Amino acid sequence: MDHLSRIVEDKEHEHRRAHGHTFPRAMDHDNRVSNQYEVFGLVVSVFVDETSVAQAHVRGGLLTGQKIHEVIKRIRQQGQRVSGFTGYIRLEWFS
Repeated sequence: MDHLSRIVEDKEHEHRRAHGHTFPRAMDHDNRVSNQYEVFGLVVSVFVDETSVAQAHVRGGLLTGQKIHEVIKRIRQQGQRVSGFTGYIRLEWFS
């Protein structure tokens, strides 16, 4: 991992701790997941089920805990299964 990636990961870790996020997250340093889910040039959060199928995409900045719960609730209301794993593809800088 290069120096910039380490800085971004440290900032992301600080943010998660400060805001109490406990869900798993994935960092896409080599853009493999971004390419798989066709996410290019935007900040996008992808909610992935236990079979690695994207159930929801949310474009825009960092999600709050409330927004995350709303998206998971909407997915479940549509009859989709979500195991609680929230896969994030982040293309942003945490300040």
